[in-house]
Amino acid sequence: MDFSRFNRKSRGGILVPDSDIAAQSRRGRCDGLMHSMLMGGGAPDTRPVVTWNPLDAHASMSLSNGNLTATPLSSAGTGIAVRATSYITQSCYWEMMANNSWGGAQYAWLCGAISATHTLAAALGKGTYGGGHTKAGYWYIDNSSSGGPDGTSWGDNIRVGIDFDYSTRTIYFYKLALGSMVFQAALSLSNNGPYYPAVSGIGSGSYSFNGYFNSASQVSASPRGYPAIGK
Repeated sequence: MDFSRFNRKSRGGILVPDSDIAAQSRRGRCDGLMHSMLMGGGAPDTRPVVTWNPLDAHASMSLSNGNLTATPLSSAGTGIAVRATSYITQSCYWEMMANNSWGGAQYAWLCGAISATHTLAAALGKGTYGGGHTKAGYWYIDNSSSGGPDGTSWGDNIRVGIDFDYSTRTIYFYKLALGSMVFQAALSLSNNGPYYPAVSGIGSGSYSFNGYFNSASQVSASPRGYPAIGK
């Protein structure tokens, strides 16, 4: 008799087929999931862990802090960019903050969302496709339209809340300061995407951008009721 498929350490020394043990393991996992759902735990969180993507950043954009902080090391052109590790598959929310930003207005730093085809060698919205808004009220969309200043301003070391409406491809920007959330602007993108959270800036290592992609790191909930993009 072939004993190779039996496990001698199971059930007090009684030989038990490995297939039975595997089946018990599967049942245990299913029972655990069912227990979690019955006790209010709900389905598992399938959202990805999101950071800035070291494989999808301009060569002069340095990442640190577990790839949650992006620092431009070059002042070339009108900015350099980095995309997040996950593209947007549903309406979602994330937050951004620039630390000790360069003082220029138009291209100092932009936050928003861009597609996989948008160049990383330009400010957000200065390529196709995507859009970005600056701290001083300037905005760019799909390398075809721009404007500003539009009267908005969120300054440095202040968090910006960003809602992305997946059905309309609209980006909503909010200023988070002094315990309040104030709507700033909205940009409607013309292409279906998909889009990635992104940031761009000009500098020489003197300032950086922090991304806050999960609810534990965020200081506010989405004004439109969207979930955080990451877990």
